[in-house]
Amino acid sequence: ENMKCIAPRRNKVLYEVEHAQNRWYIWTNVDNSPNMKLMTSPAVPDSADQWNLLLDSNDEPLFDGSLDTNTFKALESVLVLKNHVVISGREEGVPRVWVYNVDGKQMRKLEFEEEDYDVGLLGHYEANATSIGVAYDSMVTPTQSIEISLSDDTERTVLKSKNVPGYQKEIFGCERLHVLSRDGTTQIPVSVVYK
Repeated sequence: ENMKCIAPRRNKVLYEVEHAQNRWYIWTNVDNSPNMKLMTSPAVPDSADQWNLLLDSNDEPLFDGSLDTNTFKALESVLVLKNHVVISGREEGVPRVWVYNVDGKQMRKLEFEEEDYDVGLLGHYEANATSIGVAYDSMVTPTQSIEISLSDDTERTVLKSKNVPGYQKEIFGCERLHVLSRDGTTQIPVSVVYK
């Protein structure tokens, strides 16, 4: 069968697509969006006019591409599995991972004990996966590879942890603070590590 186009090329429009359950999952800056939107449509050729924002169970968009400072989340990548969509991005400048349950239309953010950290998805190759792997580290936690259950994100297994000889994590602390800019209009994030 011949290859078919999902959407025609448009000036300054970026989009990436994943497929699952007869749907396209598209992250795009269409309509001059300052950030990427997360959209979906039926998995048919030339579907650009059928793209709609992916909504949760309250009919609220998961990622609308806006710069709204009350809900600011920036979308960076999407992993589509059989029953879940795993989203990487940033919230208030901190890397985040969200898991969207396709059947329940519920999205939850993966939470970690530390306030300031770096997290990202590891490679995933099975659409039927029941867990995901993430790489996690912070200013006081050496890099770890963690397996997290998709059905209960409190079920976590550290698969690998970087060994740092002589390092004692428990004697250090890390906090994320906000300092008001000199002009009084912007909250500037500051990471503080202490012993």
